Formats: sequence, structure tokens, C-alpha cells
Amino acid sequence: MQIEEILDPISFKEFRKEYQGRKFFYVKTKNKDRFSHLYSWEMFDRYLNDYRNVINLSVINPPVNHVSKREDNVFRKGEDDVLKKKKNAFNYWREGCSFVLPFAEYQNEAMVEVCETMEFMYGDGQANIYCSPTAESKSFPPHVDSTENFLIHIDGKIKWTIYKDFWDAKRTKKEHELTVAEEFELSEGDLLYLPKGQYHKAISLSQRISISFHFPKQKKYKGNKFFRPKRDHWYDWEFWK
Repeated sequence: MQIEEILDPISFKEFRKEYQGRKFFYVKTKNKDRFSHLYSWEMFDRYLNDYRNVINLSVINPPVNHVSKREDNVFRKGEDDVLKKKKNAFNYWREGCSFVLPFAEYQNEAMVEVCETMEFMYGDGQANIYCSPTAESKSFPPHVDSTENFLIHIDGKIKWTIYKDFWDAKRTKKEHELTVAEEFELSEGDLLYLPKGQYHKAISLSQRISISFHFPKQKKYKGNKFFRPKRDHWYDWEFWK
């Protein structure tokens, strides 16, 4: 896979010059199946039903009577006893909570390939899968990410609000203090790039799956090219085929 396949119709040169680390952009496409091979509801269903082996799971904004002690109001499997049981996680899903599956790239080869394609420019990254069961499912308020972020939309519609404001180490801004740069809707096959530290908010307009490919820092050119990091190889265990 080439990076241009992900950024299309924006060229790699244009991305480096105009956007990287400075300015968000989004691409709306008529090809709704553009990224459909990366994930599906069937994969989500299979993964969550093997609950004993689910290592990373976050539940966003659980009901008020189960409020997490953390400021971000997120339950995490392995840290919060309430998520020890699959039934409890399922009930949160039925109540409209959004789920995050962090470090999910090794669920299939296609996500590993996207990570590898971007890592020559950034170094080690990861794929976080965001899933919501209904319109206006509970999700995060306006916030910033500490990484460069490429959001690929697999299913459903999301209303995005991007703010002009960037993270300031001196203070965290409240929503009423932020200035809206643009609001738009994205759906299957669409791509959104967010530079590190830019405030944003996502609201589900239906059930949705989106994959956020996070990269913590930008690599520098060496000898007029980037060097790829060594990611754990994806092996073809069915070698006889």
C-alpha cells in the first residue's frame, strides 16, 4: 500500500507542505467501500463475544449511577471491576455507550498494512476502533489528541465539529470558550486528518464504526527519505496455500 492510496486525492507532497502538523482536512468520497475491508460489525461482534481474551476495551460515559472516578468518565477493562463481566459491557452497549477498542491493528492484516504505510513517516503508531450503537451515543466532549490522527470512516454517519483552538499547556479550554472552525458530516469511505492538539468533537448520527490511526510524532527526513520502523511482522500461517 502507498500513502497516496490513503490520502487520495491529496498528494503526499501536498500533505507535507500544506497540512501535516498544521491544518485539518477531510475527504468525502463516492466510493463507500473504499475502506470497508478494514473492519465490520461482524468483526466487532466476534471480538466482543470472545470477551475473556479482550484485553483493551474502553466504555465512554457510562450511566450516571456508575460514574467512573476518573475525570474522563471512562471505564476500562482490567481497571474497573464492572467490566469483568461480558453481560455488563453488553448492557452499557444497549444503553447507548460508545466503545473504544485500543491497539486493535492486529485484529486483521489490513489495519497492520495501514499502520505500516504511515509509520515510515511517523514511527510506531496504533489503531483505535470507535463504535457507537445509535444516533447521539454517549461520547467525548470537545477534546484534543496528543497524536497526529487519521480517522477512517467504515460505517454510519458522524457530525464533526473542528475548532480553531489548539491545546495550550497552561489551561484546558471549556466548550463555550472554543471557536468553531467548521462543522461537517462524514460517512463510509471518508477520511479526516487532525493535527496534534487541535480541539474537536464527534457526534454519532447513526450506528457507526470509525478507525483512528494515531501517530505520536513526526519523523525527520534522513538522506532525503524516511526509514521505516520495524513492526512485528504479519505472518501467513496458512503457508500451504
